[in-house]
Amino acid sequence: MPAPDPRKAGTRRLGPPAAPAGKTARPPATPAGTPGSAGPAAPSSVPPARPSPTSPPGRPPATAALRLSDPSPRAGPSAVAAARRAAAASPVPAPPAARTNTTPRSGSPGARAAASPPPPRADRGPMILAACAGALLLVSIVVFLLKASQRQGTEGSGGGDPSSVGSGSSSHDGAPSGSGATGGSSAAAGPGADAAATTRRREEARALLEAPNGPTDPAARKANCTRAIELDPSYAPAYFERARALLRTREYAKADADLAEAIARDDRLAGAYELRAILALDLLGDPASAERDFRKVASLDPNGPRGRFADILVAFAHGDDLDAVERLGEFLKKNSRHADAHLRRAQSLLRYGNAAEALPECDAAIVQDGNDLRNLIAHVTRAEARRAKGEAGEAKKDLESALALDPHFGPALLLRAELHAAAGEDAEVLADLDAALASGLDPARIHLARGRHHVAKGELEAAAADFHAAAQLTPNGYEPYAALGHLLLKQGNMEHAVVNLERALKLAPKGPKADELRKRLEIARKRRAVEEIPLKLGKEYAARGDEYINLKEYEMAERDYLKAVELDPTISSAWYNLACIDSLAARIDQSVEHLRKAFENGFKDFKWAGEDSDLENLRKDPRFAALLQEFKKQKG
Repeated sequence: MPAPDPRKAGTRRLGPPAAPAGKTARPPATPAGTPGSAGPAAPSSVPPARPSPTSPPGRPPATAALRLSDPSPRAGPSAVAAARRAAAASPVPAPPAARTNTTPRSGSPGARAAASPPPPRADRGPMILAACAGALLLVSIVVFLLKASQRQGTEGSGGGDPSSVGSGSSSHDGAPSGSGATGGSSAAAGPGADAAATTRRREEARALLEAPNGPTDPAARKANCTRAIELDPSYAPAYFERARALLRTREYAKADADLAEAIARDDRLAGAYELRAILALDLLGDPASAERDFRKVASLDPNGPRGRFADILVAFAHGDDLDAVERLGEFLKKNSRHADAHLRRAQSLLRYGNAAEALPECDAAIVQDGNDLRNLIAHVTRAEARRAKGEAGEAKKDLESALALDPHFGPALLLRAELHAAAGEDAEVLADLDAALASGLDPARIHLARGRHHVAKGELEAAAADFHAAAQLTPNGYEPYAALGHLLLKQGNMEHAVVNLERALKLAPKGPKADELRKRLEIARKRRAVEEIPLKLGKEYAARGDEYINLKEYEMAERDYLKAVELDPTISSAWYNLACIDSLAARIDQSVEHLRKAFENGFKDFKWAGEDSDLENLRKDPRFAALLQEFKKQKG
């Protein structure tokens, strides 16, 4: 049963009910001739006790019990009338009667009229009711205060605030605090003392963080935040500020952990969500988590600049580069000095294949952004733009600038490894990739780069293992699935190639990469359909080879043509297409031999052989003209 509400008890009306509006309340009728019936009686209702103007809402009025029995003029007209009734009830001597010569007889009407009237007996019924009600109200207030005190003690001893004093610890007055304390003032004083200590620690922690002359050195700032957390482990801004300091001391994993702690203690701390999204996006390679955090920031500040910018970054993290480029451009028209917007627009332009426009955006981000982490990311992004423009030397300079800020910065090491690979410096490639993987930053992207390096060296099994690792680390990233699908396409595993390419296209349905994915997916589906046809004869293999030629899958076509001429050496078209494949691969000796086989088995379209672009390499060899002349004579 809930405790009585003191506000309701304080306004409870004692005595007879109030008269309807517009009418005067009258006392109960007294039979005529009884003592106290002469003259109108004052109303017997007691005025309702009103809370003191200075009392805070929700607290019982401190003067309620006094005002029930104190007929002070401040209490209103009804209290004054009650005082007057009490005065009338006291024995007051009658004024002396005028002398007359006639003495009325005792017991006669005249004598009764001339004698002093007996003092009227006060009507004690309403007063008794008022006293009982006042006592009941006082008891209710005491019970309410005791229950509130017990609730506060329970919250102090077992609640979610880690800075509260636990059950059984000592309060400032030496009494045990928490829910285990019982009786008297000690039970009420313990939780109050705990709350005061918690408030004091919170203020000290806040003062450490908000001091105008606080330390600016990252290490000192980190120590200051640690001290604030020791004072009040539930103070979310202390974790957030320490995460920012940790980013400057290159302790990325610890910063990520502190951001999680800050959010756990205050799920409305928009800055913590924003910074965690940046870490997920740029260092950990987790765009799906970044997208979720940016959505949270947008919901916490839907009409503010931070929320509007986060809403744009939702599209950026999702991979909608065209949308992000357009919206960031509009944003920068009104916020031209917003470094993050320049950086994200540069990255979107790069992913969309426009390095020329990305480069000045990188310059703006580096010049205007004083945050070390953002400068690191901006340097790497500018190196990517310069590499895309073919400026490998300038790209390496940007990477050196980034690595000067952080020698173990994974994204910079990764990009430098790719530049080494383009220059054929295999030893440097593997050294940088291993160092990047050891940094713990964006391991999926590093596995992806190492897999591509293995593909370039023809190490397909090792490449497949790296692509699988990257896909497991980022199940919502399209690049590992696209790379794995392309590799499986080369290996002839059409079933799994289709599955991986479909997954990649679903994760990145827009942009230039999506067009490339659609083409590869179409090839894989056609090849899968072609391979499902049961083959027995040479001409069936030759027909499937033609399908592969149309798809420009020359390795698969060559395999089928070789099988076709093995089963039936008279298929001249298969020999001719083998000559074309050899010519495209610059295998001139084999191309000459296969073209001779084609002519020997009946291929006679000499005009087409002289124009076919696939035989362009072969036509540069003098043996082509001699071979053509030889078989033209035989035909003639």
